Amino acid sequence: MASSLINSELFKDQYSTKEMRAVFSGRAQIQSWLDCWVALAKAEAKNGVIPESAAEEIAQKAHAEDIDMDYVREGFKKTSHPLMPQIRAFTQLCSPEAGGYIHWGATTQDITDTRMILQLRNAQDILEKQLEHLLNQVLDKAEKYKALPEAGRTHAQHAVPITLGYKFAIWADELGRDLERLQHDRKTYFAGNFGGAAGTLASLFDKGIAVRNDFCKNLGLAIPTITWHVSRDRLANFSSDIAIAASTIGKMANEIINLQRTEIEEVEEGFQMGKVGSSTMPQKRNPMICENIYANVRLVKNNANLGLEAMVQEHERDMSFW
Repeated sequence: MASSLINSELFKDQYSTKEMRAVFSGRAQIQSWLDCWVALAKAEAKNGVIPESAAEEIAQKAHAEDIDMDYVREGFKKTSHPLMPQIRAFTQLCSPEAGGYIHWGATTQDITDTRMILQLRNAQDILEKQLEHLLNQVLDKAEKYKALPEAGRTHAQHAVPITLGYKFAIWADELGRDLERLQHDRKTYFAGNFGGAAGTLASLFDKGIAVRNDFCKNLGLAIPTITWHVSRDRLANFSSDIAIAASTIGKMANEIINLQRTEIEEVEEGFQMGKVGSSTMPQKRNPMICENIYANVRLVKNNANLGLEAMVQEHERDMSFW
């Protein structure tokens, strides 16, 4: 049994999508690790750190479907290490000559962080498309209902008349800012991370900065000014942007819930035959979808707080808030 509704085999389609789950699947995580090692090997070969032939073989063998997930899973449990079993599994696919250059000059957090950034970037691509679709839907409603009278409310009491389109227009304006914020900030928080043992690039001597820059370029990620092993503001920024966008949607869902009240009945969430409002009272049309949405929003907002907590790090490495 999953510990989260997002991952529940029974309820997951109410709280997540197949497309988003694929981004964070075990295979996708493994492939992201492999992509990082390929990018690193190519960067090091370009700068004369490792043989070109080794980089070519590493790139040829970097396929997640060839990795034994059971071996990796058991290895994590035995070693208590978050990456070494995957390094060993990948090394077994390569010749001894090429395998010895996998992870060359890197530290675990370099690959762990960059892998995470690759997955977050893929996730945000999906989120931006969803936001664009939602924004267009809301704009259409704003136009459609721009002259439909509705009671304006302040302090939960009737105020002066508005139109339903006006309410939708306010939502659209906010959604537009949410989308712009995500698009603007992605160039900041989608950066690669490569620094070696203590983040100083010392193991690569004078080639360190060049390798780091090419590593990031190979992955299409921004090049950081300096190692960010203990600088987690990028992740706080990302999680905050996501939480702000989610909160806009949560506000919309909550407004629909309130306006669908029996004593108001001004709007209603979408209904289709087969949807059930209550197992006891068949006449009810409960705003179940909006309630599920608002539940998800609460989860997202709490995760944003974890992003802020992760900014407090110790020394040059602190695994407790990876």
